[in-house]
Amino acid sequence: MFLETSKQIWEMVKKTYSKAQDVAVVYELKTRIANTKQGNLSVTEYYNLLTNLWQEMDMYRKLKVSEDTQAILQEREQDRVFEFLAGLNEAFDHVRVQILGRETLPNLNETFYLTRGEESHRAVMLDSTSNADSALIAERRDNRGSKTDSVYNAARRDNRGSKSDSTKASNRDNLWCTHCKKPRHTRETCFKLHGKEQVLNRIKQQRTQANLTATEQPASPGNNALPSLNEAEVEKLRAFHETLTTSSCSLAQSGGEFSCW
Repeated sequence: MFLETSKQIWEMVKKTYSKAQDVAVVYELKTRIANTKQGNLSVTEYYNLLTNLWQEMDMYRKLKVSEDTQAILQEREQDRVFEFLAGLNEAFDHVRVQILGRETLPNLNETFYLTRGEESHRAVMLDSTSNADSALIAERRDNRGSKTDSVYNAARRDNRGSKSDSTKASNRDNLWCTHCKKPRHTRETCFKLHGKEQVLNRIKQQRTQANLTATEQPASPGNNALPSLNEAEVEKLRAFHETLTTSSCSLAQSGGEFSCW
């Protein structure tokens, strides 16, 4: 086949290779869309990732205006709602069931807003469980795994009883953080202000210092008292004391000899 001008050559090249290339790109985009999952992404990040792929797909599949254009667009919108829901994590199963159970399927934007609202609601509920409680749980786990936790300290914790635990819980209910405006902890133990690891280290140091102070307290004077004596031993001690008081003995050195009077 011979072409007379360069324009004809370029047109032939375009017809020959561009369609084949478009098909390959469309296939790759379809595969990427089908394999895209939320994973560790937030709902917004996951939605934006899919949106970029869909927009790139639209560049290669431009619709021609016709009587069926609106129906085709609605069908494509539904497909994208299904693709978005299919890639969500299992934590959003109830949202998926709620959307698919509607009489009229919501559009893509509404589906995204519903899912993102559920994500925000879950984050608020989890955060309200209290930063202070998380610190105490982590501290207890550290104490369980520590080999330096002595039997004496374990017995002391047991002897405190449930009354002490209930008092601590009641005290935490009265706490309020002026930084994050949430209950059951203070500004000094706020994860958002100081960081979780720093708060945990501070609590651990305070508890260690308290344990050391308790174990280093001096023994009471009663512990150093002499053992009691029986009646015979008391009589002997009294007789020995009288002997010392009624006689006086002094020693004097004279020429290497001692005398007593």
